Amino acid sequence: MEDIFTRNVKDMEEKFGCKFTLLTKEEVISELEISDSHRNVMNLVYGGIVYNLADISAGTAFYINGVMGPTVSGTINYLNGTKNVTKLICHSQCIRRGNTISFVESNIYNETEDTLIAQASFVYYAFK
Repeated sequence: MEDIFTRNVKDMEEKFGCKFTLLTKEEVISELEISDSHRNVMNLVYGGIVYNLADISAGTAFYINGVMGPTVSGTINYLNGTKNVTKLICHSQCIRRGNTISFVESNIYNETEDTLIAQASFVYYAFK
């Protein structure tokens, strides 16, 4: 029988179309292939798509140690445009794990990982 973490990862990949390429306690990497449905009328990737990938990846970095809980807060800073981006790659790391609150950071890059698109930080609450 699959554990809850594995089921959660598969569920996110199916629902949101992302793919996890690295799942360790130190780092989680996820990717999202960009299609026309991810773009607005200016041909840029919707900011909410970038934010969602960051939150999914950060949440997984939080969950990977066997705790689950909701996002308490999230902040994102968009640093570069996404006009010609074909894939988003998100690197997430848990910076601080507390008994009830954890802090996770995500960096979102373009497909060649030479341009930082956005930086995000999240706070998660651990259910007891």
